[in-house]
Amino acid sequence: MNEQEKEIFRLSYLSEARKTKIFTRILKDIMAAKPNAKTEGRPQMRIIMGFPGSGKTSQAMASGENFVRLGKDDMLAYHPNLFKLNQLAPVRLNSKEPDCYDAAQITNQDGERESLVEKFAEEAFWVALDFCRNQRYNVIVDGLPSEEMIDIAEDAKEQGYAVDFVVPVMPRRLLELNIATRYERGREEFDEALAGKRPQNGLHVPHPYAKMRLAPETVREAGNIVREVERRGYPLKVVNSLSGEVLNRGRDAAVAWIEELSRPVREDENKYVADRLKVLRKRQENRGASRYDRAVVAALERE
Repeated sequence: MNEQEKEIFRLSYLSEARKTKIFTRILKDIMAAKPNAKTEGRPQMRIIMGFPGSGKTSQAMASGENFVRLGKDDMLAYHPNLFKLNQLAPVRLNSKEPDCYDAAQITNQDGERESLVEKFAEEAFWVALDFCRNQRYNVIVDGLPSEEMIDIAEDAKEQGYAVDFVVPVMPRRLLELNIATRYERGREEFDEALAGKRPQNGLHVPHPYAKMRLAPETVREAGNIVREVERRGYPLKVVNSLSGEVLNRGRDAAVAWIEELSRPVREDENKYVADRLKVLRKRQENRGASRYDRAVVAALERE
């Protein structure tokens, strides 16, 4: 390890005692922010699963105020050194190189490499979810389509929860525009914090576009998860987050989801595309983006 790698590892690692303090703060934040989410009746769990940029946040907001929203990405902002880590191992829009999320890794008990920062976020997520279930909070869980989401639903059902699924989706081009826009917005906030114009703590450094492009096998696996949720009989809505249209009325949910993801952008969505591209170009101009980052936007313009 060189000196920079040692510093990245030092900042990524958190002792058990320090993690416990952070987890306690997360639980206090939940209780303070969502006092009406605790219910005396049958609690609800809504699992919102979709790819990055698909509109999970919009669907969570549409669900109302009486839910605690939990996702592993939300927990990353609680890592006390994330800002410093991004200075040492910055997230780039158009790069697959190790960054602040995965630059510091350890070998776990299964012999696999594991990111210290992402391991922290996962632990925090499970602490928060267990707390909410034990306290009978109405909960929204958001994440990628995965077997883990189904396992969470099964456990909640055994605990007496009413569980339903919402699967937001958009055409792939719109997803990629949203990912790039979110990155640029987060990068703008990071630069403001670096200049002392906003607090550094709690800043969620954006994920890179280059690591979030969808491989065909990823799409197939996600479609199988949607199919399995439907097979198990859970209430399930596949929703276009822009229009609010429910796409699986009277048809197979997985087919509706894949067709929506795969279709070209419609004429009525062109204004959304133009607005997103305008924002992207402006933000890149303001920060003096590299030619590699500008190449992402140029490619999205040509699609």
